[in-house]
Amino acid sequence: MIIIGLTGGIACGKSTVSNVIVEENIPLLDCDLIAREVVEPGTSARKQLVKVFSKDVPDLELPDGSLNRKALGKLVFEDAEKRKALQSITGKAIFTRLLKSMLYHWLIGTPVLVIDAPTLYETKFLIRFCSEIIVVALDADKQLERLMERDGSSREDALNRIRSQMPLEEKVKMASVVIRNDGSKEEAVEKARSEARRLQKKAWGPSILFSGPGMMVCGAALAATFQHFGRA
Repeated sequence: MIIIGLTGGIACGKSTVSNVIVEENIPLLDCDLIAREVVEPGTSARKQLVKVFSKDVPDLELPDGSLNRKALGKLVFEDAEKRKALQSITGKAIFTRLLKSMLYHWLIGTPVLVIDAPTLYETKFLIRFCSEIIVVALDADKQLERLMERDGSSREDALNRIRSQMPLEEKVKMASVVIRNDGSKEEAVEKARSEARRLQKKAWGPSILFSGPGMMVCGAALAATFQHFGRA
C-alpha cells in the first residue's frame, strides 16, 4: 500500500481535489472530519476542551450539544499558544484513529490511501508514512479573496487564519506534486483526476505484493513450495 499526503493552504481548493480522489474510488482519510469526531460529546478530548477553553469562550458548548467552532477557531487562530493547546488535546486522538485506519487498509489490501491533512507539514508526524505529498496552491491574493468570500470574514480575520499556517510557498517547495488552482474549478478537477489515475497505476505491483493479503498469499505459496520439496 502506498500512502499519499494531501495538503495545501486554507481556501486553496483542497476539498475539490479530495472530492475527485473519492470519485475515482481511492480511499481517503479526512483529518478535518476525524478532528470533529474525536471531540463529540462524551469523549475525553471534548471534556479537556471544555476545561481548557471555556473561560475564553463562555458559549463553547452550544444548546444543541455542538461546539462553537467559529468562536473557538477565532481564538486559536489569533493566539499561537492556544492553538498549540488545542492541537495537543486533539492530536493524540486523531493520530490513534488514523493509525487504526491505515492498518485496516493495509490488511484488506488497499493499493493507495490518501490522507487529507491541512496541517500535514506543521504537525510532521504523518510525513514519515507518505511516499508522495500533493499540495494544492494558488496565488496569495486569490487565496485571501476566496477565504473572505467563503467565510464572510473580515480581511483581518482572514489574514490571521492564513498566517496561522505554514507559508504556502514553503509547502509548495517541499511538495512531490503541486496542483495549481488559480484557474477555473473545471481545470482543477481535471488536474486532480489526472493525478488520481496516475496514483492508481503506480499503486499496482510492489504495493499490492506487500499488502496484508499479498503477504499472506506469498506466505501460503512459500509454505506450499517447501511442503512440495519436503515430499520430493
